Amino acid sequence: MPTNHYLNHFSLTLRQLRRENGFTQEQMARVLEIDRSTYTYYETGKTSPSIHMLHQISQILNVPLSVFLDSESIPSQVADSGSQNPFAKEDIKKITELSPEEKELIALYRISSAKQQKEILKVAQSSSNFSSKKES
Repeated sequence: MPTNHYLNHFSLTLRQLRRENGFTQEQMARVLEIDRSTYTYYETGKTSPSIHMLHQISQILNVPLSVFLDSESIPSQVADSGSQNPFAKEDIKKITELSPEEKELIALYRISSAKQQKEILKVAQSSSNFSSKKES
């Protein structure tokens, strides 16, 4: 039963964070280099990601791993935020609150040709953060 409770908490939290950050399930799956169905299973509670995958998800959504823990494990000041959200909204940096470097990268990407954009994505996907998960 605790496993089902954890999966339910995790899946609801994951879905909410993904939506709040403006990502689609397809985008998340593509960045994580998994099938969309696998990602969907995370959000529906049919399965849970490995700790490595969970770490990657927390990085993409820019939240600490602790937000995915059972609500009983979350510190009271976060759990008592007054909403259905199991963590304080002000503690989450949304995609709309990008750093100057992130904004610059997006601006450069947007002014690039379609060919250049593909090359930018290719370089980003081959970086150590992306390739290291394949080695696990």
